[in-house]
Amino acid sequence: MFAYVARQPIFNRRQQTIGHELLFRDGECNAFPAIDANEATCRLVLENYMAIGDDLAYKGQRNFINFPHSCLVNLIPLLLPKNKVVIEILETCTPDDELFLAIKHLHHKGYIIALDDFEYDVRWHRFFSFCAYY
Repeated sequence: MFAYVARQPIFNRRQQTIGHELLFRDGECNAFPAIDANEATCRLVLENYMAIGDDLAYKGQRNFINFPHSCLVNLIPLLLPKNKVVIEILETCTPDDELFLAIKHLHHKGYIIALDDFEYDVRWHRFFSFCAYY
């Protein structure tokens, strides 16, 4: 079985690489396939962390992983080592109470949280204290 993943560098304000965003791919064509975001995230986690361990996936830096709403409220990120990943709240997530409680719990467990492709909405304001800024 082959596992495919694209790695996109993440830069801080000083243009230094601080990690890589892991992007799900299901073949040699470097594009996101037409599948559900929950399936893509679960396969990325299973195929690139659970199956092969962390040495190949991490490359010594944190990996940023997009998590859709369902994966976050079901606390799927708890399967991953908190010192190796940054949890990205996917832009399609709705900032509701259920998501807020999940993010608060993950933050208190020591995970770093980031907003992915964020567009400001007042409903996100209460999430800001749990999100990292680079």
